[in-house]
Amino acid sequence: MKILDFDPNQKNIWGDLQKSLSEMVIKALKLIKEGFLIVLVRRDTDEAKKILAIKQKPTDSQRGYYWKIVLPKIRQVAAEQGQHFKDETHLHADLKNLLMEEHSLYEEKVNLITGEIYKECFSISDEKGNKANTAKFIDTVINWAAEFYGIEIPEPKKSVD
Repeated sequence: MKILDFDPNQKNIWGDLQKSLSEMVIKALKLIKEGFLIVLVRRDTDEAKKILAIKQKPTDSQRGYYWKIVLPKIRQVAAEQGQHFKDETHLHADLKNLLMEEHSLYEEKVNLITGEIYKECFSISDEKGNKANTAKFIDTVINWAAEFYGIEIPEPKKSVD
């Protein structure tokens, strides 16, 4: 997703904006056989806030809570019940595989070479993830742990951004 933030009062950047938009449309036409969608929204609206939230990166507090509180607690209770995970990384990979389809924790992506559409589980990394999907992923894992193991995972000490 590409976001172009346009201020009509900044007439000095209209040429650059037009060039960026043209390049984006040409690239989309080549890559996406079914078409694409351009959404125009006023900057200070709820719709704009929702769109911008999708682009925000996961926060350190979100990832810290997940890796230091959520996963260790699940791993501890699983071990007490006879199910052992090598480490949190392996547990995370198993949870992604287990929960991705059932809880729609994925994004559809396009293979740039073949044009095929595939599903990729939400990432909680800085490079590929976003704040909203990370929150959904963590909430899903916590709810699954409550149902499957009967675990009550403590809330973050301060709110997760």
